[in-house]
Amino acid sequence: MKNPRVFISHGAGGDPDILALLDRIKATLKSKFAILIDKDDIPIGADWRRTLNTWVGGCHAAILLLSERALGRPWVAYEASILTFRDNCRVIPVFLNPVDDESIRTSDLAPAAIDVKQAIRAKTEAEIVSRIEAALAGLAESKTPIDIQSEYAEAILDRVTEKLAGSLSDELDFELGDWKSDARRDLALALMSSTLEKASTTLLKIREFLRDDREFYNLFQIVANSWVDARAAEALSRAAKGDQNKRAIAINAGRALIAECYVTRACGRPPLSCWKVAAIDGVFGDDPMKTLQEKVERALLTAFNYKNAEQLQKKLLANERFREPVFVALPGGGLDESVLQHLRQAFPTVTFFALAGDDALTRKTLERSGVEVLQPPLDPTFERQFQDDYEAAQLFLDIIPGIYGQ
Repeated sequence: MKNPRVFISHGAGGDPDILALLDRIKATLKSKFAILIDKDDIPIGADWRRTLNTWVGGCHAAILLLSERALGRPWVAYEASILTFRDNCRVIPVFLNPVDDESIRTSDLAPAAIDVKQAIRAKTEAEIVSRIEAALAGLAESKTPIDIQSEYAEAILDRVTEKLAGSLSDELDFELGDWKSDARRDLALALMSSTLEKASTTLLKIREFLRDDREFYNLFQIVANSWVDARAAEALSRAAKGDQNKRAIAINAGRALIAECYVTRACGRPPLSCWKVAAIDGVFGDDPMKTLQEKVERALLTAFNYKNAEQLQKKLLANERFREPVFVALPGGGLDESVLQHLRQAFPTVTFFALAGDDALTRKTLERSGVEVLQPPLDPTFERQFQDDYEAAQLFLDIIPGIYGQ
């Protein structure tokens, strides 16, 4: 059995005392655990979530060294929020002087709901390390969110030689620390954690080893969608399989591509076999409610490649019987409680994915109508940057949308 994986978040910023503490923690734990220490000063850009999702989604336990400096680092807050969300990860907060309960409540870490009662508060390095050891007692290896996400990527890479996989993983230069194991698994994690530009260059080198273009498309989509937050994916899945009268979610984005990314991540299957997402544009005309219903029906017919409404309704009922969600992505503007009620009557098994853009009023209207707005919100510049990167990668890799049977 492999050693459980432990992630250490710190934000030390060169502080010699914290760096010394990190060295002592690793030296003490390395015989029983695979240790990965967070990088410091992570550049916050379009792809920073890819790296953090791998680190915090792949560990069995996490040690949060919370200094004053760490409380002001956005990636530390992001890491903490995902770690405390996970139900199969042991989170060990360590308060470094002068951090206290009030410091946490007034920082960006407040929404993470860190259990301050379980926090380690100690004055000496030796005591801190001893209490961390005690907190990790009995920790065992189990399947993590990143293991589940990377399984399909690893399976697709099974024809890539271990030597080549190791070489390409090294080229991507993704920090795995003591988490390194199988060369193909390491390559899958490195691909999912790199910028889409770097990953695409590597994907081109391994294309000839894959069975067919469908496998290549699946691998590309797994890599492209790795930025999606695990909390949002879980919320989306929960809404789509829950009460029919509550099947509506929203995100502060305006493109259907973003909705497709969330659905692909939430589904947890190879992208070409994922839950269906139909998309419609804005609604115009003298009878917008009727027009909207017609557009939704046409979009669903197209998504399933059906010819008539009777076929579609039978398909939707069959999907419901087997708990297979179906989504319609649509503009959030004008989508209020009465419109949602009309759509639910016409398509009771469908989950509606509202694209609210950056309009705060639209998001508030949706929330008042009982629509769950996915958290965390996207950075204002993320959507455009991701679409540009995604389309450029498709062109570079000669991926032609719509020809793989999706």
